[in-house]
Amino acid sequence: MGNEYYESDIENSADKYLLPFQIASKYYPELNGVKIGIAFKSIKTSMAVRPTLSFLYKPKNQRKYYIFINNGHKKIKGVRFEELSLNAQVGLVGHELAHIVDYENKSKLKIVKTGIGYLFKNPKKRLESEIDYIAIERGLGWQIYDFYNYIQNSSECSNKYKKFKKDIYFSSGEIFFFIYNLKGIY
Repeated sequence: MGNEYYESDIENSADKYLLPFQIASKYYPELNGVKIGIAFKSIKTSMAVRPTLSFLYKPKNQRKYYIFINNGHKKIKGVRFEELSLNAQVGLVGHELAHIVDYENKSKLKIVKTGIGYLFKNPKKRLESEIDYIAIERGLGWQIYDFYNYIQNSSECSNKYKKFKKDIYFSSGEIFFFIYNLKGIY
C-alpha cells in the first residue's frame, strides 16, 4: 500500500516532490500505512519532521507526522529542496523518514523528552547522528553523502548554516566511513 502522503500541495507538484518521497519510502517498509503530511513552511533548515500534537492523546497506531519543506524564499536558511539533485533529495527525505521510524519506536514521554533534548546541542547532535545512521544502515548512505557534500561544497547557503551542519550532523568523511564499513548493505 505505501505511505499515505496527505493535506498538501505535493500532488500538484508531483514532478518536483513526489518522486523523491516515493523512492525514499521504499527504504522504510515499516512506515507503510503511517500518515505523513507534507507542508510548505518557512523553517530554519531545508526540511524537518514533527509528530502532530495528537500523539499526546491518540494511540500509537494513530500517530500522524508532518514533513515540512522550507519555502522561505526571502530568508532561506537552509538549502532549497528544488536545488538539490534527485539523489540528494532522496537522502534528505530518507533522513526525515528515519526520524519518523525513531518516533514510531518511542513512547509519548520519550517523544516529549526528544523534543526537549533537541533544544540543546549535545542531545541534538546525538539524535541527528542516530538518525543519519538509521538512514545509512537502510542503504541511503550515498544519498545522505550527496546531500551533505552539496551543502558544504556546492551550495550558496551561509557559512553559519554550513557550520551548523558540521556541528550537528555527520561529516561527509563519517558518512563515507559508515558506507565503507557496512559492506553487506553497499
